Amino acid sequence: MGYTPNSTCAGDDEFKDWIKKITFQEIISSAYVDTSDYDSPVHYFLDDIWISLDPSRSIIYPTFFKKVYLNLDDDYFGLFNSKKQEYFYQRSRSEYFSSDINDGPGPNCYLEQSFRMDKEYDIYERQVYSVVGVL
Repeated sequence: MGYTPNSTCAGDDEFKDWIKKITFQEIISSAYVDTSDYDSPVHYFLDDIWISLDPSRSIIYPTFFKKVYLNLDDDYFGLFNSKKQEYFYQRSRSEYFSSDINDGPGPNCYLEQSFRMDKEYDIYERQVYSVVGVL
């Protein structure tokens, strides 16, 4: 491919027929906590989202990520300080808006995608009762 000096661009009708068949797939690495898994409680997975375009509408699609704190205290004996603190990010939500193609984010803007940090966060804690704590 590349620049061809004598080529012509598609007309409006041809472009609109082409773009209404377009679907975007967005694949995001996300995670969740499995508190019953003592070896590796954070599990990662691929989260996929599909966005279809419409030549008469602008799609505004912000995606939010939140921070997740994980506090683990898994010492069975209670003699050692084995408290482990981790954090990771997970996709918390996506919002979908559409507007008129000319009155939205800008003329002929078909998709506006943004990634933002969410103000919310989660805290997961796990504490195993120790032998010393029972005595």
